[in-house]
Amino acid sequence: MEISEETLPTKSDSKFFVLLPTYMIGGSRFTPTLTEILTTPMHDYLESYDNVKRCAGIIGSGNLTLGKMYVITAKTYAKKYDLPLLAAFESRGTTQDIERIYKILTDKANKNSLM
Repeated sequence: MEISEETLPTKSDSKFFVLLPTYMIGGSRFTPTLTEILTTPMHDYLESYDNVKRCAGIIGSGNLTLGKMYVITAKTYAKKYDLPLLAAFESRGTTQDIERIYKILTDKANKNSLM
């Protein structure tokens, strides 16, 4: 399920994973500093009805050229909600990323009886 501004926070009855792209503003010749911006709808969803307790982990995407800001949105969510950062991949990912992350998710799901 994709969370957006139109998504009404509801109670999740099962475990789920969150996939977060890196959202940044700035970085132009006028604003040289990159600033990470978090997605309010996902915060609202996780904080509603204790959904965060059912979140089994975070996966992040980002651009390696951002250096320490690589997957910063996912890292920030993981830290804020004390959730594991299960995997990270660059941009849209590769076939190898898909296979690697699929294995991580299925292993985690099987270990925690999510499937």
